[in-house]
Amino acid sequence: PYHVSVPRSPRPTVPPSHMPPPGFTWVERPRLAALARPDSADDLRWLRRNGVDVLVSLTEDPLPRGWVNEAGLMAVGVPVPDFEAPTE
Repeated sequence: PYHVSVPRSPRPTVPPSHMPPPGFTWVERPRLAALARPDSADDLRWLRRNGVDVLVSLTEDPLPRGWVNEAGLMAVGVPVPDFEAPTE
């Protein structure tokens, strides 16, 4: 019989809780950053730990209030329909 060995992916050297949310980037550090819609409460906690105080969300659906409160952020919602430009 043949034995096939598949190499494992290397373990990340940084714990996931210390990694920025996917798509996060500083536009003008430390005043303005950008990211796609956060996927989890961990994403919001990471933002707060890294100096973000206010989160302005342009998504049609607000972020879960529990995530925002748990992270200690202030969230402002300015809903923009998907695939449309903001009008304000």
